[in-house]
Amino acid sequence: MTSLDLQSNPVHELLHISFNQDYSCLACGTETGFKVYNADPLRLTDPFRAQIGKDFLPGGGIGIVAMLLRTNILALAGGGRSPRYQPHKIVLWDDRQARTIAELSFRSAVRAVRLRRDLIVAVLNNKVFVYGFRSLSLLDSIETTSNPKGLCCLSTGNDRAVLVCPGMQQGRALVIYYPRAFGESQAPVQRERTTIVAAHESPVAAMATDFAGSLLATASDKGTI
Repeated sequence: MTSLDLQSNPVHELLHISFNQDYSCLACGTETGFKVYNADPLRLTDPFRAQIGKDFLPGGGIGIVAMLLRTNILALAGGGRSPRYQPHKIVLWDDRQARTIAELSFRSAVRAVRLRRDLIVAVLNNKVFVYGFRSLSLLDSIETTSNPKGLCCLSTGNDRAVLVCPGMQQGRALVIYYPRAFGESQAPVQRERTTIVAAHESPVAAMATDFAGSLLATASDKGTI
């Protein structure tokens, strides 16, 4: 078993941790910025590319880091005691150029971000917004029950996009199927299909899908799966 001590220095306090879409990389947000690790073997430097990561000192807290596969594009949101960015803003960061390339702002704090090559999904406490990656056009908005954990799944395969998030009722999961090339649209396009899964009687605590979005696993706050 390999371990990394990210918090030997208090300024490196861990605020967020997530895998990229194929689980080959691990992204960590800290009080001073973010770092990306190769998952296997577990190490900071990837021999096939330059090291990914940025320390923003002072005031560099990053509360959310979302990678786009193994590219140099990441989505960031501020967090911690001294956020680098406002928590209600998503910043698209080009790590190769070390600069911001786009921003999305909201009226409340961002709870999670999901990416695929054609879509950006912003998860707020009671709403999910779906944007085209290239155009940054708003393509869909979804009302949800209270979602402080930012629960949301987005398929990452080359087929149609499938999005899963909490429904409007406790214990329900909303599954939305979008048509092919949905992310290339310049304006909202009708959904292909929407399904409500009555997964649990108690609130949904976790959810996950496979690469294609064909399988869904959920867990409740009572421990049922």
